Amino acid sequence: MKLASDPRDWQPFTFRGVAGLATGPPRRLIKVQVLAGLWVAGSLTWFLATAWWPVIDAAGGQLPNQAAIRGQRLAWEGPLPARLAENQFLAVTVDLEGNSARTSTSDLQLELVHDGIRLHSLFGHLAVPYPRGYVVQLGRMEFQPWWGARRWPLLTVISGAAFVVLLAGWQLQGACYAVWVRIFSFYADRSATVKECWRLAMAALTPSAVVLGSAVFLYGLHRLNLVGLVCAFAAQAALAWVYLLIAPFWLPHRSGAGARRRNPFRH
Repeated sequence: MKLASDPRDWQPFTFRGVAGLATGPPRRLIKVQVLAGLWVAGSLTWFLATAWWPVIDAAGGQLPNQAAIRGQRLAWEGPLPARLAENQFLAVTVDLEGNSARTSTSDLQLELVHDGIRLHSLFGHLAVPYPRGYVVQLGRMEFQPWWGARRWPLLTVISGAAFVVLLAGWQLQGACYAVWVRIFSFYADRSATVKECWRLAMAALTPSAVVLGSAVFLYGLHRLNLVGLVCAFAAQAALAWVYLLIAPFWLPHRSGAGARRRNPFRH
């Protein structure tokens, strides 16, 4: 038995809507997933274009005439230490000895040292060695044309990759969470096939993804700080479980005596 068609089945932020996406036509869920994926990927793209890319542009203009990475070592002829560019979100600095630790109040500091890149943030630091076997020219005359030709294509690739990873991740997560949906629906005396449990699990991830995309957008607007962004990331994971737990109560009743029990979540 299927739920009757209802405009509320198109509301992915309600428990009934999530259940409706699971039992309705597959194309309905696909459309909602695509829209949610576009929102998250678009928020990330907008953030990079307005928060990080201008810093990289400005840092390229402050590079010395002669600088390169050879043999996994940075050769630098400019003044040291150097703060090339920064804003609230990103700072690019150079300190060959790496003695200054964190010298910026930006949420993320990218520091070039003699043997690699150090990433500093509120949550610690990460050291990444320079690539082996490559010569990377970092002089201003070489870097600026190289970056200018790749800044927008790179943004497009990142946006497309984020969209594809989101859709693929929902498929995989949905398969993992379908087991729990099956258990919840069984004890709630609801009827759902394995495929419907899988689709409900994927639908339950949609509201949390929209929350995450909105958090990135607010972060880029200076309405949310880094700690708030991390908290939003944790909250969206918890939100998915709320939908996974409650949305099965809006699935069709199973046939039998248990089917006549009143839904405690329905008004």
